[in-house]
Amino acid sequence: MKLSSDPRPQGIFPDTAGGNCLRYVTEVVNHGCVEFKASIWNFPKPWNVVWMQDGKVLQLHNEKYERSSFDGNNPVLCIKNVRKHDEGIYRIKVKNAREEKLSDPVILEVIGGIY
Repeated sequence: MKLSSDPRPQGIFPDTAGGNCLRYVTEVVNHGCVEFKASIWNFPKPWNVVWMQDGKVLQLHNEKYERSSFDGNNPVLCIKNVRKHDEGIYRIKVKNAREEKLSDPVILEVIGGIY
């Protein structure tokens, strides 16, 4: 499973499981929009998708987020009107009746003025 938003690799950093993973950073202009797209393969359906920021489940029940849509096996999350407080580590958790998987992190950095 991979999570992306056209990020650029920024080097290797330790992950929470004690291993190492490639750090991806996505930059977005303040008040802009960002889209995260996950690629899920070899994971039996049906499954449930949860989007996370800094280890906390995102509450997608407001107009800031375009709820997780799907493009085939690729859940998509769009964050509108991005602000500084939207910065952080984004992941997607996919769960079925037997197991759950957590994507590698993508770091969102907001650039530009703070309004």
